[in-house]
Amino acid sequence: MFPQDLQVLSRFKETSVLFVPCAFSPAMCLDAKQYILNNESSIIDKYRSDKRSLVCETVEGVNFIKYFEHPFHYDALFFGRFLTSTILNSASFLLEEEARFVSAEIHSRFPGASEIPPHQDNAYYGLEDGKAVTFYISLDHQNPDGGGLQYLANNIHNEFSHTNSSLPGFSLQIADQSSFNSFSSFLPVYSPGDCTIHHSRSIHFATSVPLTFPRSFVFRFSFYSSSSIVRLGHAEAYQKAITLNRLNIA
Repeated sequence: MFPQDLQVLSRFKETSVLFVPCAFSPAMCLDAKQYILNNESSIIDKYRSDKRSLVCETVEGVNFIKYFEHPFHYDALFFGRFLTSTILNSASFLLEEEARFVSAEIHSRFPGASEIPPHQDNAYYGLEDGKAVTFYISLDHQNPDGGGLQYLANNIHNEFSHTNSSLPGFSLQIADQSSFNSFSSFLPVYSPGDCTIHHSRSIHFATSVPLTFPRSFVFRFSFYSSSSIVRLGHAEAYQKAITLNRLNIA
């Protein structure tokens, strides 16, 4: 399911992303999508005051979840089915060090959803060594034309400066994007159960979703290496960026 050999590790280090087809049961993923749809209004009602953890967008009078970072708080038994020892072992293999679970999130791409700015996750994490990976699990069909995630192949040691972003749910973006034409692109097309694994220094983004495209959902896990340390002063600076971002979308 999640290959672990030196060629895979070398490719991951050079591009910062791997694609794993059929990583999870399609039936389980579609079941999770339906669960989120059935409980979306309940999640919004319960967490609407937590603007750091829940970001919604209203399109044509309908309120949609764009980003929600407490699925385990809402229903650990249901969403915990995705967090397996296989994933943890794969994270440890790619980080070349024991991995520790940090967060789970639901992301939603719906007709009319705004873009996701080009960014590296470590701008949000603030890790000194950047040693973190994310498993991005598609719960249904998703492609770049419909606002699906896109990647630029970036060596895991290359980190870019970021600046504030006003796009909902994404408070930071890469400041200087002038060199992007020199990077090769990876444009995954996901089916239910497909997964990309990306490093915290992966460059990724998404375009806005056309109104003609169906909604899509993603469930994602993030892991840090066991020795990772957050940079001094990062928490305060990141909180300021989040506060500014949420004020812009309030």
